Amino acid sequence: MITEKLIFVVFIISLILQTETVSAQAGWQNLTPGQINRTEIQYVNSTTAFSIASGIYKTTDNGSSWILLNAPDENNYDKLYFVNGSTGYVTVLSEANRGKILKTTNGGINWNYMPTGTNYSFGAINFINANTGYIGGNRFDQLFNGVIMKTTDG
Repeated sequence: MITEKLIFVVFIISLILQTETVSAQAGWQNLTPGQINRTEIQYVNSTTAFSIASGIYKTTDNGSSWILLNAPDENNYDKLYFVNGSTGYVTVLSEANRGKILKTTNGGINWNYMPTGTNYSFGAINFINANTGYIGGNRFDQLFNGVIMKTTDG
């Protein structure tokens, strides 16, 4: 009797696990080209998105293909925020450019550094419109010495 109950319980659990696996596979489709670890992704419209991985990537076909954008400090990015398909910002982690933000105004073709006047590492970035944005971070060597900064001229 105990063996039959144990077999029944194992059978029910295996059905539940199989159902969850099928549901997860049905809801998500892998669009990653190769072995890329994406840390950030943001869609700016129904087909165009930007992503940080081992560089800054862009798709214009809803993720079917990704192109690597030519940006400085490759592999040293943390967060991104695009106001629209043209204007976007990326926080930089490299020691030489700590405290700077990368900005593009042409969809990632060209990038320029925006100094913040600090040497903080910024792990948060958000804009409420094309000009007003916020960044947050902390000193690289002091975990609990944070800062929140604001720009009103993008």
